[in-house]
Amino acid sequence: MNQAFVYEGDEYTGGGAFIEILLHLARNKDIEVYHTDEFKTLLSGTELEEKTAGSVDSVPVEDPITGEITYMVTRTEFNPRAITKYRIKEDWIMDRNRGKMVVEIVGLAPVTMLINRETGMPMGEAAMFWIYYPDARKYLGQYEVYNPRNDLQRISWADFFDARYFDSYVYKTSANNPYGDELKMQLNDNGLRMLQEGERIMDEIYNKSMEMWEN
Repeated sequence: MNQAFVYEGDEYTGGGAFIEILLHLARNKDIEVYHTDEFKTLLSGTELEEKTAGSVDSVPVEDPITGEITYMVTRTEFNPRAITKYRIKEDWIMDRNRGKMVVEIVGLAPVTMLINRETGMPMGEAAMFWIYYPDARKYLGQYEVYNPRNDLQRISWADFFDARYFDSYVYKTSANNPYGDELKMQLNDNGLRMLQEGERIMDEIYNKSMEMWEN
């Protein structure tokens, strides 16, 4: 269901993959990008380019005459297809007037894999940057996206997020979490327990909303 995020786009979408749209808007200064999901410290243009500059490697080169080995620094281009996961920050609010839980998207962040330059092995993952969704929404409404529910009906990225046309799981909650730790840190990086805890949190939110409605 999340294939829309890696869809490369066509003549109708007005842009490339979702990460390419975000980078285009950021470089044009249509949207602002932040270091964290607190949306307090802006990422500079230079910092943004550093994050999307690709990886730097040292390649050994042997002189055919002397046999001497020297190292040539190479840089690979940023690959949009490498971004296959996004973090979404949401506010879950019980609206007593409407008698239901209202979910509001606050921020979006492309997630990149952290690679050990010496071993080439993955060390984990981190948000590349954060965007404040309420400010970005009007721009995302200008780009069409593949509709996972109906490939004949075109929708915008704003429609996609508003309708929650994505699969997700809970990776962090503010409830009983004064230090803002992710679930994987609290559960010693146990993937199964993290998914189970995420489901428990969602059930707890649902039950609380039902209790508030009944009261």
